[in-house]
Amino acid sequence: MTVFKSHLLDYQKQGFDKLKDLPFGCLFLDPGLGKTITSIAIAQYWLKNGICDTVCIFTKKHLIKTWQDEFQIHTNLTPIIPKVKNNSFRYSFYPSDSVQLLHYNSTQTILNHILYLFRHFRVGLILDECQVIKNLDSAMTKRFSMFSSLAKRKLILTGTPIANRPFDILSQVRFLNPSRHFTSVLPEQGVLDIPRNGLIEDFDKLESSIRSLRSHIDEFSFFYTKEKLKLKSKRNIEYIGLDLNIQHRKIYINLAQNLQRVHGKRMLLKELGELIKACSNPFDDHLKQEFLTSKDVYLVKDIKSKMRNNKSCVIWCSFIHTSERLANLLKQYNPLCVNGTLNIEKRNRVIDAFKQTSPSVLIATMQSCKEGLNLQNATYAYFYDLSLKLEDILQAQDRIHRLSQKEDVFIKFLFYKNTIESWILDLFKLKKHFSVDIFNNFLRLNPDKVFGTSHELSKYLVNEKAA
Repeated sequence: MTVFKSHLLDYQKQGFDKLKDLPFGCLFLDPGLGKTITSIAIAQYWLKNGICDTVCIFTKKHLIKTWQDEFQIHTNLTPIIPKVKNNSFRYSFYPSDSVQLLHYNSTQTILNHILYLFRHFRVGLILDECQVIKNLDSAMTKRFSMFSSLAKRKLILTGTPIANRPFDILSQVRFLNPSRHFTSVLPEQGVLDIPRNGLIEDFDKLESSIRSLRSHIDEFSFFYTKEKLKLKSKRNIEYIGLDLNIQHRKIYINLAQNLQRVHGKRMLLKELGELIKACSNPFDDHLKQEFLTSKDVYLVKDIKSKMRNNKSCVIWCSFIHTSERLANLLKQYNPLCVNGTLNIEKRNRVIDAFKQTSPSVLIATMQSCKEGLNLQNATYAYFYDLSLKLEDILQAQDRIHRLSQKEDVFIKFLFYKNTIESWILDLFKLKKHFSVDIFNNFLRLNPDKVFGTSHELSKYLVNEKAA
């Protein structure tokens, strides 16, 4: 017997009512607005009404614990987590009125077992953080395409449906509805692209294509943003431009000149990554930090004032060595550090320790912590450096700005003026305008937000073919 122990908020109930009886649907709620609880309610509905024998939820490996916790809070169901060791499947699925909780990589290790389940039972399929299947040609997407025709119900959910460029969503909606009639009316990938250098030739055409895509999926999609909800806590965003100090500027200019000599005016994405890393961490990974960068000086001073006022903080960065360097720089505050070197169990212990200590400082790489976590015990978030992926930044900044956050939050983007970081910041604003403002909120094109970016964007040209 299935029992749902929680009450859905009004907008969550609207999403539930719209999607629960559809053969497939998209649940697009901003990070922190309760995608998990809403989708669990839908899964319970499928089971309770005999629509499905079982529900398979696929998520990222580090989010398994988050889903377990949510099931414990909201239901009397304990999801089954199939375990694989040395490619040996430990026990069979139990399809009767059950939920299977799997991570995406299990589609490779136990593919035959999953296919058996889909072929012999009525299965409801839920994909969490569905941008995992944004690439039509990836092996992951092709495996899920096999499940698509076999599933009794399908639901995809994410807070960032456009992970980086507008066409990212095409493979997700084609997974839900692969019929030729539907796919033939969708805009083509080419007209939904934002070039890697950010220089768009026809803004109006891109805007109209995004609106066309949105209109074609509205029938089976539910969108809700924080702008519509108007959370009690206000999100304050500040972009703080700093100058490179003398030592840092010398390192950066030498690297930029060397790269330009090799590649001329057109840099490869890999070389842009080297410039980004030079801004974030100008020191050799195995050498001691030789000087304080401008960001270091700003961060140490600002963290000191926040800790004095009993405010917990999260510092986001893109590189493991940067996170370790910052942990050493701020060691007087006993910072906790999470990056790709930690296994899932240790990572979860560090996150729990951060939540239970006040005030505290968490230093995290975006790749390790940007999704699914509730870090609302912190009210300040610093982006020490910037990612080229829109999804990374949008997901990470909303770890502290949640539905139940009671205090105003402050998000500070630190960037170096007249460097690659100025370009990344402009590119981020451009992508955010099309993906969040126009696609999610249906706002009109704002020329002031996009046309002012061309000066910075033109400084760094990416070789599209090589990228």
